Amino acid sequence: MRNITGYSVIDDRHVLLNSGASRHFLITTSTRCSGLRFGIQIGASFDDNERLCPPLVEHLVTDDGWRCPIESIEPVADIDAARELIEQRSADENSED
Repeated sequence: MRNITGYSVIDDRHVLLNSGASRHFLITTSTRCSGLRFGIQIGASFDDNERLCPPLVEHLVTDDGWRCPIESIEPVADIDAARELIEQRSADENSED
């Protein structure tokens, strides 16, 4: 992911990053992160040419300065695919309880 051209906040744990017109990445935070809808910054430990494996010290920072650790970064086709993935994972978690 070289350039982030935009983002969409899906909920208090998920943000979709846009990298050009057809590349999208779903970010899942480790915990709920209130304040995402008011603006974020992304802190990253990787260089331009590194592959994104499990995030080490990556985090989102909300406007009020709160750091939200990133649990995962994964490619998705679009925002609808991201929402479907989130819903599926939620359903899977609920069925385990």
